[in-house]
Amino acid sequence: ISGHAALLPTRRDTGGGIPTAVEEMKQAVDRAGKLTRQLLAFSSSQRVKPALLDLNAVVTNLRGVLQWLLGKDVELTIVPDPALGWVMADPGQLEQAIIMLAANSREAMTQGGTLAIETADVRVTAFSPPPHGGVRPGKYAVLTVGASGWMMDEDTRSHLFEPSLMRKKQGRVTGLELAMVYGIVKQSGGQIGVESQHEGGTTFRIYLPLVGPGDSGRRFPETPAAVEDRRSDAGVTSSVARAV
Repeated sequence: ISGHAALLPTRRDTGGGIPTAVEEMKQAVDRAGKLTRQLLAFSSSQRVKPALLDLNAVVTNLRGVLQWLLGKDVELTIVPDPALGWVMADPGQLEQAIIMLAANSREAMTQGGTLAIETADVRVTAFSPPPHGGVRPGKYAVLTVGASGWMMDEDTRSHLFEPSLMRKKQGRVTGLELAMVYGIVKQSGGQIGVESQHEGGTTFRIYLPLVGPGDSGRRFPETPAAVEDRRSDAGVTSSVARAV
C-alpha cells in the first residue's frame, strides 16, 4: 500500500496508472480488513471460564516458558508480593495475556534488556485516568510488566490496544496480540494501562479486582474477551489502513 501511495505523485494519468494504483490500494485494504474480521471472529468463539486464582502462582509457573521465549539477550526478573490476595479470572487466558505481553516486549527489545514482572496488592483511593488504565477506587492485585528496552511515542501508546492486522512503528511490528490482551483484562473485570519513558522503557500495569472465597459466584459479561469494545468494521479497516 505504501509503495503504491508513494508512486501517486509521480504518475501521470495518461495511461490509467493512478486509477490502477488506487484500486490496488483499495483491494489491499479490503483484504486486510477481511482478515482482521476473520481473526476477531475466531477469537469471539473463545469463552472465559473464570476461577479464583493465586496470581503469584500463575506468574511463577510461567517462568520457564517466559525464559525460553525471551532468549539469552533478555533478562527475566519476577518479584511476587507474598501478601497478594486472590483474583477471579480465566487461568488459561490470563497466562495467554502474560505470554503475549512478554512476546511483544521481546520483539521490541532488539538490543536486549530486562523484562521485570511484579505483583502488588494495591488500594486505589481515587479514579486513575489513562495512561494508568482508567482505574476506579477499590482493592486490586496489580501485575506489572516492564520492558527496559522498549520505547514508544505518544501516538503509538495511545493506539496500542486497537485491533489491526499490522502496526509498524519505529521498527516495531505487532498484530492483534495487544488488542487480545486488552480484551482478556476487560473480560476479567480489570483495567490495563501502559506508560513509556525514554529512559525507563515501557511498563504495562494490569489491575485485577481482589476477591475472596465468597465471590466465586461473581458473574462475568458474556462479551468475548478479544472483542470487548470492538470497533465497527469500518473502524477496524481504517485502523489497518493507517497502520500499513
